[in-house]
Amino acid sequence: PSLTISQRGTALDRLAGTTTGATAILAGLRANTVSKTDLGLNTADKLRTLLPADPTVAALWKEIGGDAQRALRLDGAATDYSATQLTLTGPFTVECWAKLDPTINNLDALLSAPGQVSINFHAAQLRVWLNGHAPSDIVVAKKKTTPRVWTHYAITRDATGLFRIYINGELDATSATANTAPLAALDLGRTSPKTGGTAGWFAEFRVWSIARSAKQIRENFDRSLALSEVGGHVPVPALSSTPNLTHVFSGTHWGPLQGRARLDFTDDAPALLSPAEAAVQDEKFARFRKLATTRGNPENGRALFTALCLACHQFAGKGGAIAPALDGVGNTGTEALLRNILTPSAAMESAYRTFRVVATDGSVREGFLVEESTDGLVLRTPGAEDRRIPRSEIRSTSYLRRSLMPEGLLESLPPEQVSDLFAHLNSLR
Repeated sequence: PSLTISQRGTALDRLAGTTTGATAILAGLRANTVSKTDLGLNTADKLRTLLPADPTVAALWKEIGGDAQRALRLDGAATDYSATQLTLTGPFTVECWAKLDPTINNLDALLSAPGQVSINFHAAQLRVWLNGHAPSDIVVAKKKTTPRVWTHYAITRDATGLFRIYINGELDATSATANTAPLAALDLGRTSPKTGGTAGWFAEFRVWSIARSAKQIRENFDRSLALSEVGGHVPVPALSSTPNLTHVFSGTHWGPLQGRARLDFTDDAPALLSPAEAAVQDEKFARFRKLATTRGNPENGRALFTALCLACHQFAGKGGAIAPALDGVGNTGTEALLRNILTPSAAMESAYRTFRVVATDGSVREGFLVEESTDGLVLRTPGAEDRRIPRSEIRSTSYLRRSLMPEGLLESLPPEQVSDLFAHLNSLR
């Protein structure tokens, strides 16, 4: 009881990494010596992994909202897609969450009209291919797509015909040439080659009649618009409260499915915020935005930065080698800093997602995947030496949808320390 909520949660999460620890937590839940409010979603997920048949764990998972969600599953055949037959004229935005199977290539696509238009992943890089345009790939993403990881993509075309690609809410690439021609007969998940099709998952696919700005995409790419009840091909009148949104495919509504395309359950679907959850998050951002813009002591902030951040991040060549370097982070601005600290799992580099290893002895280990080979892999965790795990000791592996960076960092600090920390962060240019 003398520990803070954050400390209790961290201790329980570590304990849940072994069958013995998971069983102890379960006994505590049943004896009311462990509070369910101290168990985060990740801790409950570990309990479910190690104790899959236990009804108490199943009930806990359902209670905290961890139940599997439906998403569109495509198995990789040319005939697997949704016959949406969309037409995009003038400015538009197409956005969705996608998780693709290995290996990623031009057989994987978000939208296509075979032989005419294809928004595909050739060489694991999202691109827009237009037949008859020079170059045919009018825009190509700089970042490669990581397989087995949910990633948000948005493609926009403005009134001048310039295309842009956004990945996890951030601008990645802009076309050097323009094209304003209508794009017609587009099917969701369809690909142009006849030798195969998209292999992966889709969630929350939206189409807008405007080129949304970077700010608009960033502010709600991780939020549910709660429109699934009006159907997949959403009529314009039903969306009067959300101007310029013309189509939503989500939940159980994905249009006319072809081949083996189907709605399936996935227990790692993107954690999209409901309108109520989004309101709570907006209030939290407003509270910490005020503290972040209040004048603080940068020297005190430097000490906090060293203690809190450099265990995983590096600055000026010093610190941990687990998370992205923070050189020049002050140039990103207060809003970007708040988003990356308050909601680290909402948008992150794929390489910095938590990697989970379930060992043959039943234990669960998590950390940063340093390298992987046919012989095994190397896992890195803060404050510990790299650990090599032989392939013979691995039962299964997976990327989780949460960042290695813990949530609740700012909530654990007194208000004046939040201002001090941001005073130092904003000076790192």
